[in-house]
Amino acid sequence: MKRIVERNGNLFMEVDGSIVAPFAYTSYVPKNADYRGFEERGYELFSGCIYASDYSVNEYEGNPNSFEGGIWLERDRFDFSSLERVLSATLGDNPKGYLMLRINLNMPAWWRRENPDQMMTVGDGTTFMQSSFSQKWLDDAKFFLLKIKEYIDSTKYKAHVIAFQPAAMATEEWFCPVWFSQNAPDFSVPAQKGFQAWCENKYGEISLLNGAWNSNYSSFLQIAVPSLEKRAIRYQGDFVADSEAFAEVVDFYQCLSDSYANAIIELGEYIKSIYDGDIFVGTFYGYLAQIPVGGHNSMKKVLDSDCIDYFASPFAYVNQRQTAEDWFAHSAMETVRQYKKLWFMEADVRTNLTLPLYETNPELFDKDEPRMRLPVWFGPKTEEESCWNITRCFARVFCYGQALWWFDMWGGWYKSEKMMSLLEKMKALYQTQWDMPFVSVSEVAVILDEKASFLLSNDHFSKTHYCQLVELGSTGVPYDLLLNGCVNAEQLQR
Repeated sequence: MKRIVERNGNLFMEVDGSIVAPFAYTSYVPKNADYRGFEERGYELFSGCIYASDYSVNEYEGNPNSFEGGIWLERDRFDFSSLERVLSATLGDNPKGYLMLRINLNMPAWWRRENPDQMMTVGDGTTFMQSSFSQKWLDDAKFFLLKIKEYIDSTKYKAHVIAFQPAAMATEEWFCPVWFSQNAPDFSVPAQKGFQAWCENKYGEISLLNGAWNSNYSSFLQIAVPSLEKRAIRYQGDFVADSEAFAEVVDFYQCLSDSYANAIIELGEYIKSIYDGDIFVGTFYGYLAQIPVGGHNSMKKVLDSDCIDYFASPFAYVNQRQTAEDWFAHSAMETVRQYKKLWFMEADVRTNLTLPLYETNPELFDKDEPRMRLPVWFGPKTEEESCWNITRCFARVFCYGQALWWFDMWGGWYKSEKMMSLLEKMKALYQTQWDMPFVSVSEVAVILDEKASFLLSNDHFSKTHYCQLVELGSTGVPYDLLLNGCVNAEQLQR
């Protein structure tokens, strides 16, 4: 049986009675990854990525196609070769250790052709992947998940796959495409119907909605997704001055976010059901200090779900990931801990060995693509500075009692004796937590409100959330990140 267990205030994974440290290694590109090298250094938990579609994980910015190729070729035709490569690379020909499988559920081209009215639609009519409101997508995604399970069950790796992490939308992290722009989603048919149903569920009677919105609808069926013009108020200053006039848009932002949370929960519940509960389920979600209205504003709803065992996010991308900056964690980590759920920090630490993707995988990316030459994709020039960045990421995770996976994106980032020796020592040190009581020593509480960004411009959100945490990190003071509505007086008085 698989479950999250607590020992001396520390959270771990238990697999069939054995404790597994939530301290892992992963890569986008199995052929370049160093799974066996990490296994030799004492790592037993790994992650790998597979894709329903051959589309990019970041469609709206034109990233490369999926790193291992799409699996779902036609309605009843699958190519499991990429899944087999991931299973073999992560667990070895003689399976050892455990795999958390990230499954990208953005739909392939054939599905999009068959279901044009189920795709996410932004203000200018452009469509992406699928709408988060689409029940057709969710039902088909469940079918795909079942096929993945059936294939794994037929292999020697069956007992070693311990987690499914359903991933979707922009960058696999459950972001709305173009959330940072006024050209925002979602104007699809499912979104229209979903917003009407959401409003009826919230208000019950149309007269109550009219009172809140200062409108005169006679039926919930008359309600439309707010226009770009109505949403533009949010971009005209630091704050939305007249919150009552903006109530309709705030309701839509909440509805949109709920659609993401509901999708995560529905998929999580389905995964639990086909495994009779005997699997971990995780998700990227809850980036409250970095993403204003991108679909992550229903964190408590996901936290309250029994089907989600762990959350994940990268460290914040601060100032192109310069060494001198604090790469803070951007969600309510301490609240997640109180819910007895894990938070995996995705430590995609660039090093002096990090090469451009167009060099390591020229088949995936054009060398003339300017975005892949940005400083954020490269590490420091020296091994010493690389080791320092690895150390400070580990220190944050260790001191705050979080989980971690080293994300060797294109492969080869950590393949030096000095770095691997350091990563080996960190894994051993992490496991000493088992017998040490964990008690927070923070004297500062940062309370994140998942609704606060609705009435702030993106720029002002950055000043009040993102930039504040950057400055707080510069002070060196330890602090806990908590979710508004989940904080009690005892926590604040200790």
